[in-house]
Amino acid sequence: MDNLILNILNKSNFLSLAKDHKIYYDISNNLQNHLTNPSLSKKLILSIAIAIATNEKNFNLRNILTEYALENSLTHDELIDIQATVAIMSMNNTLYKFKHFTNQEEYLHKPSGLKMASKAKPNFGKKTFEILALCISIVNNCQVCTIHHEEKCRELEFTADEIYAAVQLTSTIKSITMMEFSTQ
Repeated sequence: MDNLILNILNKSNFLSLAKDHKIYYDISNNLQNHLTNPSLSKKLILSIAIAIATNEKNFNLRNILTEYALENSLTHDELIDIQATVAIMSMNNTLYKFKHFTNQEEYLHKPSGLKMASKAKPNFGKKTFEILALCISIVNNCQVCTIHHEEKCRELEFTADEIYAAVQLTSTIKSITMMEFSTQ
């Protein structure tokens, strides 16, 4: 993971200019702490990081993470599952935020009417799907989905420490998605 962290730090246009600034220290330490957290598997860490970079539309960061993941732990099918999870959760988060924000009885009990076959049996398993769904729901500000997927994670026997580690990683990746990355 050290190579990945260095690659992220070196390819950030902002961080390459801010090496003497405290933000460089903050981001490099947060990456080190949360990309190597022993509470989560390497595969899960990379899945979360790729999902958040994709969700936040930082495709250069996503590509850096994806290249590393393909060389070190994830399969092509698992990467497709990550993309599918981001798409499904974007769709669900949008609908459920509408239902929650309007709080109109006539909407609250309507079925979603959205097709989601890809979430039924993802290649990376239900457990990974649920933690990714939780992390994506957090950054998409969907309270209803965040609560639902946190409960599902606990049902699937994620510990509080594992869930919190996933959220810390999500927070770290979300913060660096605000940066521009070079493609070279």
